[in-house]
Amino acid sequence: MRGLICGPKCAACGLVLSVWGVIMLSLLGIFFTTHSAVLIEDVPVKKEDIHQDANPPHRIYDLYNKVGNNCFIAAAIYLVVGAFSCCQMRLNKQKEVGKQLVALKKRMLFVMELRLGGNIGQGDKSLPVQVEENWVNGLYLYSIALF
Repeated sequence: MRGLICGPKCAACGLVLSVWGVIMLSLLGIFFTTHSAVLIEDVPVKKEDIHQDANPPHRIYDLYNKVGNNCFIAAAIYLVVGAFSCCQMRLNKQKEVGKQLVALKKRMLFVMELRLGGNIGQGDKSLPVQVEENWVNGLYLYSIALF
């Protein structure tokens, strides 16, 4: 299948981690931009930022805002990865449905062979069989017509 890069478990794991990352980093970004005092240890403050400035809180607030912006950027990256994982899950689901439809078609033909005495698809003795696919409400419906 075109565009399929990772399997269903890997895509589900990527989606779960992305949802967690978006929530966590968005909250951290909000707390950093509101200058939460609890997060001062995570702000890269140097001694010159505090002692050499006439107005030290503004330098520290700028550092808080930079870290908050970095958190929002990382949350956006996690959002892109989550969208990619969601697309991979959908492609894997389509692949599974396609395999199930092929197996269903083979089973239907096998049952018809058994009921008609094994003559389907065997040269001159075979009965003409036509299998039609109809797309209804997201499902393929197969009908078998004997001629």
